[in-house]
Amino acid sequence: KGFFRNIPFSEKTFPLLPPVLYFSLFQNPRIAFSIPFPFPRALPWIMTAILFGVGIALLRLNTRHRHLFAPLAMILAGGFSNTVDHFTESFTIDYLHIPPISFFNIADILISIGILQLFFQKRRRKT
Repeated sequence: KGFFRNIPFSEKTFPLLPPVLYFSLFQNPRIAFSIPFPFPRALPWIMTAILFGVGIALLRLNTRHRHLFAPLAMILAGGFSNTVDHFTESFTIDYLHIPPISFFNIADILISIGILQLFFQKRRRKT
């Protein structure tokens, strides 16, 4: 992400998989996938509290629950990256764009995949 900080935001947009996916720099003050958050100044602190909980969960995993390690680690890594951006810049730098839906970055993808893995593992264990 540090590389993108030196590029003017208005100058960099190009197609990756047109018309579906574009590389386009965007300063996102919201949460993942540009979802609005009602208390933007509190966002980094709330994200830190959530990450602290995820980190504690990771540390407390035992061998019986090791299947949770990868999804929790993905959520922690993606969340940490976005939280650092929110503390240092008051926004994240999103660089992938699916028009007209959303802007997002790799950290958002990691968080989403981790949450989906947790959801599907829970459903699989119920059946």
